[in-house]
Amino acid sequence: MGVLRSTQSLEAEVEEMRAALLLHGGAGFGARRSGGAAAKRVARPEEAAGAEARTVCVTGGTSFVGFAVVDRLLRHGYNVRLALETQEDLDKLREMEMFGENGRDGVWTVMANVMDPVSLHEAFDGCVGVFHTSSLVDPGGISGYTKHMARLEAKAAELVVEACVRTESVRKCVFTSSLLACVWRQNYTRDRRFPTTIDENCWSDESLCYDDKLWFSLGKTMAEKAAWRAARGTDLKLVTMCPALVTGPGFRRRNPTPSIAYLKVSSAVLQINI
Repeated sequence: MGVLRSTQSLEAEVEEMRAALLLHGGAGFGARRSGGAAAKRVARPEEAAGAEARTVCVTGGTSFVGFAVVDRLLRHGYNVRLALETQEDLDKLREMEMFGENGRDGVWTVMANVMDPVSLHEAFDGCVGVFHTSSLVDPGGISGYTKHMARLEAKAAELVVEACVRTESVRKCVFTSSLLACVWRQNYTRDRRFPTTIDENCWSDESLCYDDKLWFSLGKTMAEKAAWRAARGTDLKLVTMCPALVTGPGFRRRNPTPSIAYLKVSSAVLQINI
Protein backbone atom coordinates (compact mmCIF):
# COMPACT_ATOMS: atom_id res chain seq x y z
CA MET A 1 0.00 0.00 0.00
CA GLY A 2 1.28 3.46 -0.80
CA VAL A 3 0.26 7.08 -0.93
CA LEU A 4 0.13 8.89 -4.27
CA ARG A 5 1.57 12.38 -4.01
CA SER A 6 1.88 15.20 -6.47
CA THR A 7 5.29 16.27 -7.75
CA GLN A 8 4.90 19.59 -5.96
CA SER A 9 4.11 17.83 -2.68
CA LEU A 10 7.12 15.53 -3.04
CA GLU A 11 9.43 18.46 -3.81
CA ALA A 12 8.17 20.29 -0.73
CA GLU A 13 8.75 17.22 1.41
CA VAL A 14 12.28 16.77 0.12
CA GLU A 15 13.10 20.42 0.82
CA GLU A 16 11.70 20.15 4.35
CA MET A 17 13.69 17.00 5.02
CA ARG A 18 16.82 18.72 3.73
CA ALA A 19 16.21 21.65 6.06
CA ALA A 20 15.51 19.32 8.98
CA LEU A 21 18.88 17.64 8.57
CA LEU A 22 20.62 20.99 8.76
CA LEU A 23 18.87 21.81 12.01
CA HIS A 24 18.88 20.06 15.34
CA GLY A 25 16.40 17.18 15.30
CA GLY A 26 13.11 17.47 17.22
CA ALA A 27 12.54 15.29 20.24
CA GLY A 28 9.81 14.23 22.59
CA PHE A 29 9.73 12.86 26.11
CA GLY A 30 10.46 9.21 26.61
CA ALA A 31 12.45 6.64 28.50
CA ARG A 32 15.62 4.64 28.17
CA ARG A 33 15.68 0.97 28.99
CA SER A 34 18.87 -0.91 29.75
CA GLY A 35 19.86 -3.93 31.75
CA GLY A 36 22.56 -6.47 32.47
CA ALA A 37 26.31 -6.26 32.17
CA ALA A 38 26.15 -6.26 28.38
CA ALA A 39 23.51 -3.53 28.23
CA LYS A 40 25.08 -0.25 29.23
CA ARG A 41 24.69 3.39 28.38
CA VAL A 42 25.67 4.55 24.92
CA ALA A 43 29.09 6.14 25.00
CA ARG A 44 29.07 9.82 24.25
CA PRO A 45 30.36 10.41 20.71
CA GLU A 46 33.30 12.41 21.97
CA GLU A 47 34.39 9.40 24.02
CA ALA A 48 35.03 7.28 20.96
CA ALA A 49 38.75 7.12 20.24
CA GLY A 50 40.43 6.76 16.89
CA ALA A 51 39.19 6.87 13.34
CA GLU A 52 38.41 3.15 13.38
CA ALA A 53 35.73 3.81 16.02
CA ARG A 54 33.96 6.54 14.08
CA THR A 55 31.79 4.59 11.66
CA VAL A 56 28.24 3.62 12.57
CA CYS A 57 25.20 2.38 10.68
CA VAL A 58 21.74 3.93 10.92
CA THR A 59 18.64 2.10 9.72
CA GLY A 60 15.53 4.06 8.78
CA GLY A 61 17.60 7.15 8.09
CA THR A 62 14.88 8.81 6.01
CA SER A 63 12.47 8.92 8.97
CA PHE A 64 12.18 11.98 11.18
CA VAL A 65 13.96 10.24 14.07
CA GLY A 66 16.53 8.82 11.67
CA PHE A 67 17.37 12.26 10.30
CA ALA A 68 17.80 13.64 13.81
CA VAL A 69 20.14 10.78 14.73
CA VAL A 70 22.21 11.17 11.56
CA ASP A 71 22.42 14.91 12.12
CA ARG A 72 23.80 14.51 15.64
CA LEU A 73 26.24 11.80 14.60
CA LEU A 74 27.65 14.00 11.84
CA ARG A 75 27.93 16.94 14.22
CA HIS A 76 30.06 14.79 16.51
CA GLY A 77 32.39 13.66 13.76
CA TYR A 78 31.05 10.20 13.00
CA ASN A 79 30.99 8.60 9.58
CA VAL A 80 27.49 7.28 8.93
CA ARG A 81 26.47 4.34 6.81
CA LEU A 82 22.81 4.86 5.99
CA ALA A 83 20.94 1.58 5.49
CA LEU A 84 18.01 2.06 3.09
CA GLU A 85 15.30 -0.48 2.38
CA THR A 86 13.77 0.77 -0.86
CA GLN A 87 14.77 2.49 -4.07
CA GLU A 88 12.29 5.22 -3.18
CA ASP A 89 14.33 6.05 -0.07
CA LEU A 90 17.51 6.23 -2.15
CA ASP A 91 15.83 8.43 -4.77
CA LYS A 92 14.62 10.78 -2.06
CA LEU A 93 18.15 11.21 -0.71
CA ARG A 94 19.53 11.76 -4.20
CA GLU A 95 16.97 14.50 -4.81
CA MET A 96 18.21 16.19 -1.66
CA GLU A 97 21.72 16.17 -3.18
CA MET A 98 23.25 15.61 0.24
CA PHE A 99 24.03 11.91 0.35
CA GLY A 100 25.29 9.40 -2.15
CA GLU A 101 27.29 6.27 -2.71
CA ASN A 102 30.55 8.24 -2.62
CA GLY A 103 30.18 9.20 1.03
CA ARG A 104 29.66 12.93 0.61
CA ASP A 105 29.34 14.78 3.92
CA GLY A 106 30.44 11.70 5.84
CA VAL A 107 27.43 9.60 4.85
CA TRP A 108 27.38 6.47 2.71
CA THR A 109 24.23 4.72 1.56
CA VAL A 110 23.72 0.98 1.35
CA MET A 111 20.65 -1.09 0.54
CA ALA A 112 19.63 -3.47 3.35
CA ASN A 113 16.46 -5.45 3.92
CA VAL A 114 15.67 -5.73 7.63
CA MET A 115 14.16 -9.16 6.96
CA ASP A 116 17.33 -10.41 5.25
CA PRO A 117 20.13 -11.40 7.68
CA VAL A 118 22.77 -11.48 4.94
CA SER A 119 22.10 -7.93 3.75
CA LEU A 120 22.03 -6.70 7.34
CA HIS A 121 25.40 -8.28 8.07
CA GLU A 122 26.88 -6.71 4.94
CA ALA A 123 25.47 -3.30 5.90
CA PHE A 124 26.81 -3.50 9.47
CA ASP A 125 30.24 -4.96 8.64
CA GLY A 126 32.96 -2.46 9.55
CA CYS A 127 30.71 -0.38 11.83
CA VAL A 128 31.30 -0.16 15.57
CA GLY A 129 27.68 0.62 16.35
CA VAL A 130 24.18 0.39 14.92
CA PHE A 131 21.30 2.80 15.47
CA HIS A 132 18.10 0.96 14.60
CA THR A 133 15.42 3.58 13.90
CA SER A 134 13.64 1.69 11.14
CA SER A 135 10.08 0.47 11.71
CA LEU A 136 7.04 -0.40 9.68
CA VAL A 137 5.41 2.72 8.23
CA ASP A 138 1.65 3.12 8.56
CA PRO A 139 0.49 5.68 5.93
CA GLY A 140 -3.10 5.50 7.20
CA GLY A 141 -2.30 6.28 10.81
CA ILE A 142 -2.19 4.04 13.84
CA SER A 143 -5.60 2.52 13.07
CA GLY A 144 -4.13 0.94 9.94
CA TYR A 145 -1.37 -0.90 11.83
CA THR A 146 -2.35 -4.58 11.88
CA LYS A 147 -1.57 -7.60 14.03
CA HIS A 148 0.43 -9.01 11.13
CA MET A 149 2.54 -5.85 10.99
CA ALA A 150 3.23 -6.22 14.72
CA ARG A 151 4.61 -9.71 14.15
CA LEU A 152 6.74 -8.52 11.24
CA GLU A 153 8.20 -5.70 13.30
CA ALA A 154 9.12 -8.12 16.09
CA LYS A 155 10.83 -10.43 13.62
CA ALA A 156 12.73 -7.55 12.04
CA ALA A 157 13.96 -6.43 15.46
CA GLU A 158 15.21 -9.93 16.21
CA LEU A 159 17.06 -10.15 12.89
CA VAL A 160 18.68 -6.73 13.30
CA VAL A 161 20.07 -7.53 16.74
CA GLU A 162 21.17 -11.00 15.65
CA ALA A 163 23.02 -9.39 12.74
CA CYS A 164 24.73 -7.03 15.20
CA VAL A 165 25.81 -10.01 17.30
CA ARG A 166 27.20 -11.88 14.28
CA THR A 167 29.07 -8.84 12.94
CA GLU A 168 32.46 -8.80 14.65
CA SER A 169 33.01 -5.05 14.37
CA VAL A 170 29.69 -4.08 16.01
CA ARG A 171 29.96 -3.56 19.76
CA LYS A 172 26.90 -1.45 20.52
CA CYS A 173 23.30 -1.15 19.32
CA VAL A 174 20.85 1.65 20.11
CA PHE A 175 17.33 0.38 19.45
CA THR A 176 14.41 2.79 18.97
CA SER A 177 11.31 1.46 20.68
CA SER A 178 8.35 3.53 21.93
CA LEU A 179 6.81 4.68 25.19
CA LEU A 180 3.77 2.70 24.04
CA ALA A 181 5.80 -0.41 24.86
CA CYS A 182 5.72 0.67 28.53
CA VAL A 183 2.36 2.19 29.48
CA TRP A 184 -0.48 -0.19 28.56
CA ARG A 185 -0.97 -2.37 31.64
CA GLN A 186 -3.88 -4.16 33.27
CA ASN A 187 -4.14 -1.73 36.18
CA TYR A 188 -5.10 0.95 33.66
CA THR A 189 -8.29 -0.92 32.79
CA ARG A 190 -9.31 -0.88 36.47
CA ASP A 191 -8.64 2.67 37.64
CA ARG A 192 -7.96 4.43 34.30
CA ARG A 193 -4.67 5.71 35.66
CA PHE A 194 -1.27 5.33 34.09
CA PRO A 195 1.82 4.78 36.27
CA THR A 196 3.45 7.98 37.46
CA THR A 197 6.91 6.43 37.16
CA ILE A 198 8.05 4.63 34.03
CA ASP A 199 11.36 2.79 34.08
CA GLU A 200 13.06 -0.27 32.59
CA ASN A 201 10.74 -2.57 34.55
CA CYS A 202 7.61 -1.23 32.85
CA TRP A 203 6.21 -3.22 29.95
CA SER A 204 2.90 -2.97 28.14
CA ASP A 205 0.72 -6.02 28.72
CA GLU A 206 0.56 -7.98 25.47
CA SER A 207 -2.76 -9.62 26.37
CA LEU A 208 -4.29 -6.20 26.98
CA CYS A 209 -2.96 -5.00 23.63
CA TYR A 210 -4.49 -8.05 21.95
CA ASP A 211 -7.85 -7.60 23.69
CA ASP A 212 -8.07 -3.88 22.89
CA LYS A 213 -6.51 -4.30 19.42
CA LEU A 214 -3.67 -1.94 20.24
CA TRP A 215 -1.58 -3.36 17.43
CA PHE A 216 0.93 -0.52 17.24
CA SER A 217 1.67 -0.81 20.96
CA LEU A 218 1.79 -4.58 20.63
CA GLY A 219 4.28 -4.34 17.77
CA LYS A 220 6.59 -2.03 19.70
CA THR A 221 6.39 -4.21 22.81
CA MET A 222 7.04 -7.44 20.93
CA ALA A 223 9.87 -5.85 18.93
CA GLU A 224 11.71 -4.54 21.96
CA LYS A 225 11.36 -7.82 23.83
CA ALA A 226 12.64 -9.67 20.77
CA ALA A 227 15.66 -7.36 20.66
CA TRP A 228 16.51 -8.07 24.30
CA ARG A 229 16.15 -11.82 23.81
CA ALA A 230 18.48 -11.73 20.83
CA ALA A 231 21.10 -9.77 22.79
CA ARG A 232 20.91 -11.87 25.95
CA GLY A 233 24.06 -13.82 26.70
CA THR A 234 26.13 -12.01 24.06
CA ASP A 235 28.80 -9.33 24.20
CA LEU A 236 26.59 -6.81 22.39
CA LYS A 237 25.87 -3.69 24.44
CA LEU A 238 22.21 -2.92 23.79
CA VAL A 239 20.28 0.17 24.82
CA THR A 240 16.65 0.77 23.91
CA MET A 241 15.16 4.25 23.70
CA CYS A 242 11.41 4.66 24.27
CA PRO A 243 10.38 8.08 22.90
CA ALA A 244 6.85 9.39 23.23
CA LEU A 245 5.28 11.64 20.60
CA VAL A 246 8.17 12.78 18.41
CA THR A 247 7.85 16.15 16.75
CA GLY A 248 9.90 19.08 15.56
CA PRO A 249 10.34 21.54 12.65
CA GLY A 250 8.42 20.41 9.58
CA PHE A 251 7.18 17.16 11.14
CA ARG A 252 3.47 17.98 10.96
CA ARG A 253 3.59 18.88 7.28
CA ARG A 254 5.43 15.68 6.36
CA ASN A 255 3.52 13.36 8.69
CA PRO A 256 0.04 14.81 9.25
CA THR A 257 -1.98 11.58 9.20
CA PRO A 258 0.09 9.49 11.63
CA SER A 259 0.48 12.45 14.01
CA ILE A 260 -3.24 13.17 14.16
CA ALA A 261 -4.09 9.48 14.46
CA TYR A 262 -1.66 9.19 17.36
CA LEU A 263 -3.31 12.06 19.19
CA LYS A 264 -6.77 10.62 18.57
CA VAL A 265 -5.93 7.10 19.74
CA SER A 266 -7.54 7.78 23.13
CA SER A 267 -8.19 10.60 25.57
CA ALA A 268 -5.82 8.87 27.99
CA VAL A 269 -2.91 9.52 25.67
CA LEU A 270 -3.56 13.25 25.86
CA GLN A 271 -4.06 13.16 29.62
CA ILE A 272 -0.60 11.74 30.27
CA ASN A 273 1.03 13.76 27.49
CA ILE A 274 2.45 10.79 25.59
